[in-house]
Amino acid sequence: IRRLPTPEERKRPGGAGIYYHFDYVGGPRSYKWINVTPLPKVWEQMHQAWRYGADRLWIVNVGDLKPMEVPTEFFLNYAWNPAAWPAARLPDYLTLWATREFGAEHAGEVAALVESYARFNGRRRPEQLAPETFSALHYRESERVVADWNALAERARKLAAQLPAEQRDAFFQLVQYPVEASANLNELYATVQLNRLHADQGRADTGALAARARALFARDAELARRYQQDVAGGKWHHMMSQTHIGYTSWKDPATNIMPAVREIAAASAAQPALGVAVEGTAAAWPAAGNLRLPALDPFAATFPDIEVFNRGSAPLPYTVGADQPWVKLSQTDGTVEQSARIEVGVDWARVPAGTTQAQVTVAAADGQSATVVLPLRHAGARAAVGDAAGFVESGGVVAIEA
Repeated sequence: IRRLPTPEERKRPGGAGIYYHFDYVGGPRSYKWINVTPLPKVWEQMHQAWRYGADRLWIVNVGDLKPMEVPTEFFLNYAWNPAAWPAARLPDYLTLWATREFGAEHAGEVAALVESYARFNGRRRPEQLAPETFSALHYRESERVVADWNALAERARKLAAQLPAEQRDAFFQLVQYPVEASANLNELYATVQLNRLHADQGRADTGALAARARALFARDAELARRYQQDVAGGKWHHMMSQTHIGYTSWKDPATNIMPAVREIAAASAAQPALGVAVEGTAAAWPAAGNLRLPALDPFAATFPDIEVFNRGSAPLPYTVGADQPWVKLSQTDGTVEQSARIEVGVDWARVPAGTTQAQVTVAAADGQSATVVLPLRHAGARAAVGDAAGFVESGGVVAIEA
């Protein structure tokens, strides 16, 4: 809501109202495909409207009614009697809805799935996603988003198998489809991002990532086909025909458009070839000669990582070592066909005062090797870690839950 009536405007005999959106057509991107509005957000906005006297008329644009059943029913229930749904009671709403639709036994899990997919889609609406939306370089953001979605999708599939046969069609279109289709779409864009990054770095798995992206794009169409043709004997045909992949402006594309992927030739058909990348930068060895990990400090909750990757097609044996005994490596050798991740940590109790860096060397059996610098910050503050309270700066940032 951009504006609420002023005290003077509330005196007008005509009153005031709200025009709200679950479906939106306009800049910068329309969102029209599935439900993306968490119920707490609807409650917060309409509660403001009620408290500020914008209560004469409430209108909500739902676009296609079919994927918006849950928020539409909540909107109408809240409009009927806002006082019946204070903030403290809001968590009960989806459980009551799920109990009515699917019974009490699985109501808690159904409610959690619906709450989670709407909240996850609230991070970035599907039509606004792009390969670079979530970072593949920093904080493992893209990887964590995909993991969240795929875990949710697995829960939905597991629950579907436990439901009576007569409830599975309703469950698929109300719960499982929005969860699985959203998870699939987020993984598609994340995979395209990795494909492009790995192509720039010359990784041997570039083609495999391109193939995975194409498979995810095809699965999007298959999930929609199942919704429209298999569920309830085709009762909801065309209800999931809204395009949602390939937006470049507010106007929806005429058809879903596969994001562009890249293919590269392996360095050699017969030989392995070492490659090394580090968290925090798209540069990779050997094209980039000097690699530096994100600076590590005693307050860090996670460790940075080095990725050893293969630029050829034959298996690549490698070793990893550090120039200081207090550097901790999650592994020190292995053989990689595509890529392997090595976490780099520090035993702070053994770090000499004033130390500012260490070095990690990755070497291949053919003599190729890459050196990675591990910068250190606040080595002298290690004694204060146990006494730290509140939100402590680490890695140059302070992270606070919103």
